[in-house]
Amino acid sequence: MSQIDVIGRMDNDDTSVRAGCEVVSSVSIPYKGVAIGEIHAVRLASTDCEDRGGCVLKVTLKNDASSFLPFAKNIDGGVEIHMAGDIEARAFVAALRALLASDV
Repeated sequence: MSQIDVIGRMDNDDTSVRAGCEVVSSVSIPYKGVAIGEIHAVRLASTDCEDRGGCVLKVTLKNDASSFLPFAKNIDGGVEIHMAGDIEARAFVAALRALLASDV
């Protein structure tokens, strides 16, 4: 995995690199039904602290047959994460639950 940095976004949508990250936990959830594939989720933590601290959640999908891909967009004050398809969405939520439950 290439280097991933924590990015800070301000109210005016200006962004800045805060610090590098390292992998804290990861999980993969396969699914098979109308679509076939695997969701892979990774939680990374900043190697720094305070205003340079933070975390990154990275979600990728291996599409073996007919899968939708995750989609994210910036909105005022936050972000929306979309996962279309019933089986893909179930695997997506399961991966996020497992990933966040691994928090120490």
